[in-house]
Amino acid sequence: MMRNSIRLTAGIVSAALGLAALTPPAAAAASAEDREYVPFTASNGLSSEYHVYAAGVPRPAGLLVWTHGDGAYEFTHPRAPYVMGGPHGVKALANAQGYIVVSALSPDTDGTVTWWEDGEDNADYMADLIEHLTDEYDIDSSDIVMAGFSGGAQFTTQYFLPEHSGMIDGGSAIVFGGGGAPETSQQQPWDEGLKDTFFLHWATGELDTAENSDEGYDALEYAREGEAYYAAEGFETSHDWIPGEGHELDELFGDLLAAKLWEHIPRGGSGPVPEGTPAPPATDGGDWSFVVEPHAEFAYITVNVPAGIDEGYTRVRAEGENGYWYAERTGPGEHTVQMGDPGTPYWDPLLPGSEYAFRVYTVIEEDDGGERLVERAAGAFTTTTSAEEGVVAPVPVAPPTISGTPRIGSTLTSSPGEWDASTGAAGEVGYAYQWLRDGVPVDGAAAASYRVRPADRGATLSIEVTAMKTGAAGSASASARSAGIVVPVASVVLGAPDRLIGTRNTSFVVAVQVRAPGAAVTPTGEVRVTIAGEEHTGTLVDGRVTIDVGTQPRGVHTIRLSYAGDGTVGASAGWGGFLLVL
Repeated sequence: MMRNSIRLTAGIVSAALGLAALTPPAAAAASAEDREYVPFTASNGLSSEYHVYAAGVPRPAGLLVWTHGDGAYEFTHPRAPYVMGGPHGVKALANAQGYIVVSALSPDTDGTVTWWEDGEDNADYMADLIEHLTDEYDIDSSDIVMAGFSGGAQFTTQYFLPEHSGMIDGGSAIVFGGGGAPETSQQQPWDEGLKDTFFLHWATGELDTAENSDEGYDALEYAREGEAYYAAEGFETSHDWIPGEGHELDELFGDLLAAKLWEHIPRGGSGPVPEGTPAPPATDGGDWSFVVEPHAEFAYITVNVPAGIDEGYTRVRAEGENGYWYAERTGPGEHTVQMGDPGTPYWDPLLPGSEYAFRVYTVIEEDDGGERLVERAAGAFTTTTSAEEGVVAPVPVAPPTISGTPRIGSTLTSSPGEWDASTGAAGEVGYAYQWLRDGVPVDGAAAASYRVRPADRGATLSIEVTAMKTGAAGSASASARSAGIVVPVASVVLGAPDRLIGTRNTSFVVAVQVRAPGAAVTPTGEVRVTIAGEEHTGTLVDGRVTIDVGTQPRGVHTIRLSYAGDGTVGASAGWGGFLLVL
């Protein structure tokens, strides 16, 4: 029952615009809250944490569990658009379709955090976690979605499903960058009924192969192997081998996942409605009620958009003495938006203890490109003071730094930078690290130090440090990045004199060339020629230079060459032959 599907790209599905909801209003029940870094211990003794995003999701709800790639970048950066954050992130789009979203951190404590290592024990941990979540929330057990990337994808199809599919009544597995056939020794028989209610989808870049991987990981081969296995077992399967993409699918996860959810199990919610879905019953406009939860530097505003508002979209705009903020949402239902952006790269907070007015509009786009605003509700709130606030994310004062020589095989060391953790309730501050290559997370590089690899040659390395403050009142985190450093490509310096033999009256010239094999760069900078203890220098032009070394004393002299490097191309030394002076 294998079938192909067309290529999907970012922007296919858009559930919401503006900032993603992070926390529900204060009046909401505990089970309706968004919560982060929630501890959990399974019956086998393994312990870890998870984020749960449940605010505003109608009940009963579907459950979507995300398992991270190696290093857990998307878990430690839940607001980054890489996977979870932003209007096209997994959280916003799955919430909008009626799913409670859980991002689960592996209980792995040995080296790089992974799901697939010790997969059988981790599968037991995951089974207990899902059972716990099903008990705590009103979960529709016929709609449980297992989704994950890379090592998380491998874990899902190789360990968890073969061992624990019996606890699921229906739903799907949507995996990215891998997802091979079972490898567990604890595999259980498949429930024949589940094959009619559970589908699997693989999304992997067509260039995500061993040849393009530093570690030799062939995600495409694993994905093909996994789909072939599950299709042969009688499950409905599909795939997208994404043209032009390798292992990095940054900011594509949410749209790809949302499209598959709508195709198979449209739950409703506030997300985009595919063609043919019945519209909700019309009303006279209904109650545009709202609830405000102010904090010291931000506020959550939850607005109820009545059914029957079938034109335009909703905009919430807040304004105070230090500026204005707005966020936009589509569709009816309850929407939570955040005003103020502390703890983000934009660092645009509200002022503690200050008044802000807000208005709620329906925005209707006109044919001439303009907007027509229909005001629906208005209100005001006062932010709390820091003394009233709970745990507040540390504020970056000075960015992280990197020390060490950026050459292949050397070790770079980072410092976390300086952070101000004095705001809000007391707590301990810890740090998490993620190394980046040209701005993209490096798999498995989640420590303070990093050994430079061959794949880094010619790239810019930087590190992102997440500072997390944890106390009795909860936890909060913020991230900051270091400046980048370039790992030079290797160079070869070659040279030869214009003549090998001369007299003490001969003026010699040495021609030098510097190359960077395998790199599309032309070396620049200074070259030094040393003969008989004397140094002669010249500057490269198009990778070449001719250096006049003048007359030389009688004897046989070795010609030594050295290139200083130029930041992009590394330094090197060479031998330019010899001179015989009669």
